[in-house]
Amino acid sequence: MESITSWKDLKVLIVDDSKVTRTIIGGMLREIGVRHIFEVDDGEKAVKFKDADFGLVNLVICDWNMPGLSGIELLRYFHDASSGQAFLMVTARCDPKSILEAKEAGVDGYLRKPFSRDELQTKIASILMQKHSSNNQLSLGWKE
Repeated sequence: MESITSWKDLKVLIVDDSKVTRTIIGGMLREIGVRHIFEVDDGEKAVKFKDADFGLVNLVICDWNMPGLSGIELLRYFHDASSGQAFLMVTARCDPKSILEAKEAGVDGYLRKPFSRDELQTKIASILMQKHSSNNQLSLGWKE
């Protein structure tokens, strides 16, 4: 994962079948200073994005429940492809079985909908700090 020194360096792919949700998450990201935001409305388009331009992003924020390729299936695909990008699952699912399934599939973070901008920012900061802890590339004042 490339070095990130500010929120404006972060590149995020939002995968959600709801335009409203993508708009809300994108707005929250812009409020915290993220400038590079890409959106797709289903898992199949995310796979195509990954195959074409995935090196462009540091973080995937993905819904679990989507028609076609679900968020958990997409997570498994990215994990199997050894992409190295961080993956945050955002979902209304909060049952222990789903959380365990996501963890076993390699998710970096899990955020239950609905969530606030501060919760999103804290979760992203935590994920990126964890990803960068071994190589000390992260020099931001991430809010924890």
